[in-house]
Amino acid sequence: MKSLFIYNLAIVLILLAINIISHFNILSSKHIHKPIHYYDRDLPTVSVLIPARNETDDLESCLSSLIKSDYPKLEVIVLDDCSLSKKTSQIIKNYAHNGVRFLQGQIPDDDWLPKNYAYEQLADQANGDILLFCGVDVRFESHTIRSMIDIFKTESYSMISVMPKNTYKNKADGGSLFYQPLRYAFEVSFPRYYIVRPPVLSTCWLIEKNVLQKYGSFKSVKHKVSPESFFSRQVLLSKKKYKLLRSDETIGLQSNKSPIEQKQTAIRTYYPKLHRRLDLVSIVTLAEFMLFIFPTISLIIGIIKLNNPILISSLVAIILEVIYYDQLINLTFDKRIIRYRFLVLLAFLLDIYLYNLSMYLYEFRKVYWKERNICLPVLNYDFKLPSLNQEQKY
Repeated sequence: MKSLFIYNLAIVLILLAINIISHFNILSSKHIHKPIHYYDRDLPTVSVLIPARNETDDLESCLSSLIKSDYPKLEVIVLDDCSLSKKTSQIIKNYAHNGVRFLQGQIPDDDWLPKNYAYEQLADQANGDILLFCGVDVRFESHTIRSMIDIFKTESYSMISVMPKNTYKNKADGGSLFYQPLRYAFEVSFPRYYIVRPPVLSTCWLIEKNVLQKYGSFKSVKHKVSPESFFSRQVLLSKKKYKLLRSDETIGLQSNKSPIEQKQTAIRTYYPKLHRRLDLVSIVTLAEFMLFIFPTISLIIGIIKLNNPILISSLVAIILEVIYYDQLINLTFDKRIIRYRFLVLLAFLLDIYLYNLSMYLYEFRKVYWKERNICLPVLNYDFKLPSLNQEQKY
């Protein structure tokens, strides 16, 4: 029993450290300095670049919010990424009179991930000094782009990612309370800037065009599931400025992604984030089990054995878990949803399942994104045998 109590104390200390780091990272992700409001003539040109495949209502809502933008130097390009129906291209063309450019996507070569190839085509056609990449689930206020560029220019950033406020409407969206906060946990729970592995999101990110070109554009990340993580790292390594920003009323960026889409995104990104290493999946699985599942088991043991030290240490660990999960929910939805903060045990059981499911699908099955398999072969075998007449060189 003494060893169990010591384990609990260790877990309490680790959870306390994670809470402090997460709280600091969440606070630092919010822009607190008042940005300079630039004259129109001093603003850079911005290209909003959106890949769309088999999209309907979400694409229409995204474009409807974009065309209301008050940014004076803006171009919007939407690529129809080989959609299976004509509806996606028709929606894009319907916004032509609002200045939205239609781009017909080409079928990628086998060594490209389709989304990265779509990004490459969009970047090649863009005329802006700053490129803004986003998905169709993003919703803009009229001032959003101007606010982001004011911050971008005032702080002399070369790249930023923006964490949107996620929508949560009713109990039918309950899955959102698990998938999205846990995805954000990976980005905010560790001091990632100090190891030059900065937090980044694919939802909405901005980068200077010349910086993107300097690092080889998307040709340098043909098969990378999260290309934005590569560019953010390169920006920091070259002593330029990058930051993950959290949307607030000043920025006004929102995301409207369904729970099913959030689950698919988690499956698509979890294993690549761990560099497709089975040992790292095992470490994450063990760490999450010990930190977020074990205290409940310990509490049950303490109740059965009537051991007060174990009971108290287990309760303290569980309280810290609840506080941590509450931070993640508030970060994701910009509000506290009290009844869900106590489902932290269920949330991390689901997270463990998703990490291992992502690994299993990448290693033994297929991972589909927008009806296309994105699993590329890890190893390429060449079964050609050398000719018997070929002279061997040593």
